[in-house]
Amino acid sequence: MRSLPITALAAAALGTAPEASAQSRTFYLDRAQLSGAPDDGFMVWRPNMHEETRFYGNIAAGFSLNPLRINNVTDVPSVRRQIDNPIEGQLILYPSLGMEIARRVGFNVMMPFVPYQWTGEDPVAHDVGNGGLGTHSALMDVRLDARVLAWESDDRKTRVGGGLAVWVPTGSKTGFASDRATTSMLYVSAEHQFDSFLLTGQIGPHLRPHRALEGNNSALAVASELRYAVGGFVPMRDGRIRLGLELWGSTGIEDVNPSRGGEQSTFFGGNNTTIEWLAQGRFLLDERDRVFANVGAGTRLTGGYGAADVRVLASIGTYLTLHDIKPDSPPPRVRVVPDVEDYDPDTDGDGYPDSIDKCPTIPEDGKPPDPTDGCPAPVDSDGDGIPDHLDKCPNEPEDMDGIQDSDGCPETDADNDGIPDVEDACPLEPGPRSQIAEKNGCPTLTKVTEDGEVTLMQPIEFDTAKATIKPVSFPILDEVVTLMKARPDIRMQIHGHTDNRGGHAMNMQLSKDRAASVMNYLISKGIKASRLESDGFGPDRPKTTNDTEEGRAKNRRVDFKILE
Repeated sequence: MRSLPITALAAAALGTAPEASAQSRTFYLDRAQLSGAPDDGFMVWRPNMHEETRFYGNIAAGFSLNPLRINNVTDVPSVRRQIDNPIEGQLILYPSLGMEIARRVGFNVMMPFVPYQWTGEDPVAHDVGNGGLGTHSALMDVRLDARVLAWESDDRKTRVGGGLAVWVPTGSKTGFASDRATTSMLYVSAEHQFDSFLLTGQIGPHLRPHRALEGNNSALAVASELRYAVGGFVPMRDGRIRLGLELWGSTGIEDVNPSRGGEQSTFFGGNNTTIEWLAQGRFLLDERDRVFANVGAGTRLTGGYGAADVRVLASIGTYLTLHDIKPDSPPPRVRVVPDVEDYDPDTDGDGYPDSIDKCPTIPEDGKPPDPTDGCPAPVDSDGDGIPDHLDKCPNEPEDMDGIQDSDGCPETDADNDGIPDVEDACPLEPGPRSQIAEKNGCPTLTKVTEDGEVTLMQPIEFDTAKATIKPVSFPILDEVVTLMKARPDIRMQIHGHTDNRGGHAMNMQLSKDRAASVMNYLISKGIKASRLESDGFGPDRPKTTNDTEEGRAKNRRVDFKILE
């Protein structure tokens, strides 16, 4: 292997390759076509895009060992024994930028370049090539991508899409960095999400010009080819880690005419067919899951040109959505206008400025309980210690029995459940009558939370795939009836939910029917229909994961929410 000359170092610093007048014009060698999109694999381009419009950037580094070997460039045995592998190693950087719009369309630009590649002794002396195969650094052809999500199933588990990739001839004409012409690939892609496994892939023709390595002993020529990639991925730790295996490659679809050997078919021809495998992992690195890294390694399964003995890849990228870059609204403008009121007047003339006077328009009378607050002593008509303006029963003294003693009214049934407070074990929570003194008047199957949710201690059960309530759930609904009769000022929302098994439309209808069935039961027990609302949301509002039977059981439910 030859060392890098000073001229190549200078060219690497400028991102270009030094060219000699006798150098061979080559073609695009690298078989790895990296995606760069945050949710893709390395070689697999998924028909999946983000819920929100987003912009992303990514940079990958790849090393390939022996991507162009002796057997690729000549079939002459005597020559094979005397030359080195022309390209013994390539270090390639793959910076990319892209965007995804409204979960349907994506665009990407890939700008690869070779900082350094290791070459064997130039085989020009053996009539392979025309000299200059020892180029050590080069710009490569820029790739422009556009993709679309064409169809998605109702449960979002199956997707079909496609796209167009165009290579612009910006790369060096030598150093195996460019096809020296605009090329394109039209492809289709598909994927299906199983319970804990994603299968995805794409396939399409890459239309390339005919190119051949010069020299009478050269046996390598390229033309249009069929590219493909398929991958299987397993998410772990709530998707923060994803492990996968990709199988990818290409085969020729046009006959070629190399410098030696005459016209040849490339379709599954050994020199023009590549298959490689790559084990890879993706990792989300920050709390917001916006920074992602990928690592992968693999080997070749066939000996076609560009297939590396060993390939190692690593990348890091990030993305942001329109929501992230939307500026905050400016604070409201405040304009201060001088006014006579700025000088702390005393409107009621009681000697207490309005800024500290609790009753700025009513003079203080100096009487207890607070002779200096600026307010006259409050009236307490029934003498229960609660002023009339706070007393809901100003003419009936509070009984001070420890139950709602601050409202000023004596209570006999505070929770209005029909059970006198003296017998009610839960005087502030409406509940049914019970023969057990400790449970008399207490709810046992429902509980009202502070945020207005009615929590069911047991789920409401229905006949399978129907909206018919099972009799075992009647006592639960009867407690809801008791609550609504005890609190005639409240209204109630009833929401039905299902798990994600079955069709989305069927689940939506079933959830609406079950919520309506519960509402009709409450109406039959004397609750006015005007106090009730029902709706169903199918599988769209799960409480927990649908990946386990336990989770699906929790997601099949009816919720109650109090509307004051």
